Amino acid sequence: MRKRTEQIREAELTRLLTRVPQLSPPARVAVATCIDRIVHALLQPALTRVIVQSESAHTAEHAEALLVLFALEPDTAGRCSR
Repeated sequence: MRKRTEQIREAELTRLLTRVPQLSPPARVAVATCIDRIVHALLQPALTRVIVQSESAHTAEHAEALLVLFALEPDTAGRCSR
């Protein structure tokens, strides 16, 4: 999930900076920092819940739901489980 999120974040940041080339270097850093904070704020609680739920009796069902919800490859889910 983190890898895919990082790919999307990077692509969108590049797209934005291409569309607004007049941004100063400090403004570019501020935009990138803001995007990083938003991504972290959205992703971290979900990842924390995944870790907690991975210790439950329904791990296989949760893994399957995550695969579908986030369009992940099956081998990716295996590497994320604890």
